[in-house]
Amino acid sequence: MRRILAGPGLGPGLGPGLGASMALIALIIGAIALLPADRGHEIGGAALFRTALFCPLGEGQDGDESEDGCAEPAVEVALPHHVRPPAKDAIHKVRYSVTFDRAGAPDGVTAVFLPEFSDAVSISVNGWRQTPEPWAPGAESEFHHWHRPLIAMVSNALLTPQGNRLDIDLAAQVYQDIALAPLYTGDAAALDLAYQQVLIVRVGMARVNLALVGLAGAALLAFWLIHRRDMAYLWLGLASMASAVVCYHWVYPNLIADYRSWITFWNTAAALQVWCMLSFVTMLLGARLPRLRLGTLVLLLGGTVVLVRLPADEFAVAIAAYQIGFLALAVTMLTVLVAYRGGTTALNFGVLFGLYGLAVALALSQWVSRHLWVDWAPSVIASVIPVVYIISLLWVIFYELGRSISRYEDLTASLQESIDEKTAALQMSYERLAVQAKMKAVDEERQRILLDLHDGIGGQLVNMLAYMSTQADPDSVLETAIEDALRDMGLMIDSLEAGDSIATQLGLLRGRLEPLFKAHHVDLVWRIRSDPRLSGSGPSQNLTLLRIVQEAITNAVRHAQARTITITATELSIGVADDGHGFDPAEVRGRDRGGIGLTGMTRRARAIGVTLDIDSSPRGTRVDLSWSGDAEGGRVESRVEGWGSQSMDV
Repeated sequence: MRRILAGPGLGPGLGPGLGASMALIALIIGAIALLPADRGHEIGGAALFRTALFCPLGEGQDGDESEDGCAEPAVEVALPHHVRPPAKDAIHKVRYSVTFDRAGAPDGVTAVFLPEFSDAVSISVNGWRQTPEPWAPGAESEFHHWHRPLIAMVSNALLTPQGNRLDIDLAAQVYQDIALAPLYTGDAAALDLAYQQVLIVRVGMARVNLALVGLAGAALLAFWLIHRRDMAYLWLGLASMASAVVCYHWVYPNLIADYRSWITFWNTAAALQVWCMLSFVTMLLGARLPRLRLGTLVLLLGGTVVLVRLPADEFAVAIAAYQIGFLALAVTMLTVLVAYRGGTTALNFGVLFGLYGLAVALALSQWVSRHLWVDWAPSVIASVIPVVYIISLLWVIFYELGRSISRYEDLTASLQESIDEKTAALQMSYERLAVQAKMKAVDEERQRILLDLHDGIGGQLVNMLAYMSTQADPDSVLETAIEDALRDMGLMIDSLEAGDSIATQLGLLRGRLEPLFKAHHVDLVWRIRSDPRLSGSGPSQNLTLLRIVQEAITNAVRHAQARTITITATELSIGVADDGHGFDPAEVRGRDRGGIGLTGMTRRARAIGVTLDIDSSPRGTRVDLSWSGDAEGGRVESRVEGWGSQSMDV
């Protein structure tokens, strides 16, 4: 159960937090005050008694005892009625008496129903004892009956039609008040149903609470043993086990022989439950308050030691003071919850503040009803306090479960997103590897072709030139053709080796044409401003472009008798200019088609989407190759000056 922190802020501060806590408690206590007093309600077929004659049992002030056992004359009192035993370690006994009529036929049964009383009880009808005396020697194990109702069935054979006397003897030690609520006599079936209903509320609910908090405590402590670093399980588990002790007091009070020790242990358990809840709240909100927790724990345990060592006549007052102490600790817990509410969500804070505030207000109302204003609050409220705690515990568990599910879903979504990203990256890696493998295969094939051209055809052409140079009368035309073939093959090899760099291929072309320039005494001017980049270029497109350039240079050297050739290059253009005598369109038309390579240049330019401009005059010729970044076609334009300045389709 990990903390979900929104930040360790102090909220509004401890002072306003205390004010908010007290306001909530006051509001709930005010609502409790509006509840009607428990004066009993009518049950069909039964008589309701809201008054009774009361007298203490035993010796009176003058040492005499009346015939009915009363130490003092009986007085009429309103029910519910409370008597606080004297501050001494002894059993104090009183008697309540009423007169009732028989219910039903003489052979029937009349029931006596006591919904609430304290602490030990014995009933007599017309002087006949109907239930045993718990304070009798050997019967102390069944002394405490304050936690459950009582129903006694009286045979009508013992009753007269009217004027039957019912004596209810109650006894208590200094640790418990004597109390009697409104009571009933009458039809056994009707009163037995009412008895079962009260038994379910007072004892059945306590047993359910005991089972729930006991199981919850065991489960939470088991979770803590598995997740030692998550202290929330520990504090909630210990608080639940302490709450189980509190509920145990409502279910089996007679199992403890030493009642004073049990009362001390029971109050200590209630105090430790509050302290564990304070520890849980500080951990939940990220409030580091070690001194507060340690100081309050020392005070609580010190108070327990004091309770153990006090004499009996001071024990009741000490218990009241001890209880107000851990109620103050509960208010402190609420104050911390408000002051550090920034440590959790608004929803979680609101629910916990409401539930914890309700539990504190109910406990405080019970303390007021027990020690200050008797019967101010219904006693059934004491059974509701564990229910409120169980609801708060269920809220914490399911809230954290919901948060865990939300975090799990977020983590799953994050992991899925990461998986998708990694999958996409892996797919891209596979694609890159496939491209690299393909490029490697292409490069290997390219190298093989280069070797075949260089060592095969290239070697044969070189051998032919070497052979012709040994002849007395070599064929110059054939020799020139072989040289052109060698240069063209060299251009192919360069395009494969240089890759996509046109500037590099131009440099290689310059080196291969250098013998031609020397043979014809031509100077080359090189003006490369940037590396030309042909859209969608590759070795084939670059080779085609370089062949156009080579053809333009060859024409300038062989046909125009140029002395200077200037090559310019930008990113989107290549230009070849010479200072030769130009050419005449009529002469070009008259020659054999392709005589100076214009037809081939035109086809190649169109094939790679390059615009070919030829500007020729007696002062020289300029061939411009240009393209755009997305050129898909080319045009050819020729302007010939000195021979009529006319356009020429080639």
